[in-house]
Amino acid sequence: MMTFSIILGSALAFFVTVFRALSRHRYTTLIQLNNERQEMDTLHQSLSKQKRELQRERTNKEQTLCSLKNKRGDIPTVTVDALEALEMNENDKISRYLLGRGKISMEQHERAIQKMNILKMDYLSVCLTLGFIDLETSKKVQKASKANIPSR
Repeated sequence: MMTFSIILGSALAFFVTVFRALSRHRYTTLIQLNNERQEMDTLHQSLSKQKRELQRERTNKEQTLCSLKNKRGDIPTVTVDALEALEMNENDKISRYLLGRGKISMEQHERAIQKMNILKMDYLSVCLTLGFIDLETSKKVQKASKANIPSR
């Protein structure tokens, strides 16, 4: 009888311990899930607000575009190629060429523009003087500029 009560007591203690562990795990899991749900709700609200703002902006831009189309009349449109062909400044052509092919960075471009007035030199010479490009690249750029053909 004594062993039966010891076994029953041990089983009861084991059951209570397991039950408490499962209850704690359930409680912490519920807290984590609740926190995640709150984060998701916050994110959902933020994204919903952003969506409404973007839809409002899109509607405004569509209205503006429609208004501009109605007011346009017989104004001819100009393509990007036509604008590039009309570029008058040789320095602009050279800077676009160098930037477009990754020969210089935007920071180098801005620095070259600043130094042009100080050094009283053209864009290509300034880039060459400051060491942004080498002589071979300079010759390539001059050929491409004179031929007005984008070469690599």
